[in-house]
Amino acid sequence: MCAFALRDAADVAAGASPADWLARAMRFEQDGEFFKAYDVAMQALQEHPGDAALAHRAVLCLANAGALALARRRFRELGLDAREDSEAITLDGRLHKSEAYATRGADRQAHLLAAAFRYDVAYR
Repeated sequence: MCAFALRDAADVAAGASPADWLARAMRFEQDGEFFKAYDVAMQALQEHPGDAALAHRAVLCLANAGALALARRRFRELGLDAREDSEAITLDGRLHKSEAYATRGADRQAHLLAAAFRYDVAYR
């Protein structure tokens, strides 16, 4: 974890709620500091393991930063791939869409189809 995020997250008191951590991460994200936001979300997950909103934010920050391979890996490691709520499903679709635009040919088509399928599942 980045030392800057640890220092910048210092204003989130020990024992802070997941919502407090999430708000801090989102402030970094709004400033375009996606990796700092990711670090804050991951630090928060140490205090609140399994919190879906924090895991979602961490992965989304990586995707927004263009770190798609790491975002996909964290999506799995944080257990979001096993969830069937609309937030996790649409995040999976978002990752597939971004992966499609980063590839060509058959891989692009496969990711676009996967994204469309996941969005369809989420919105039914």
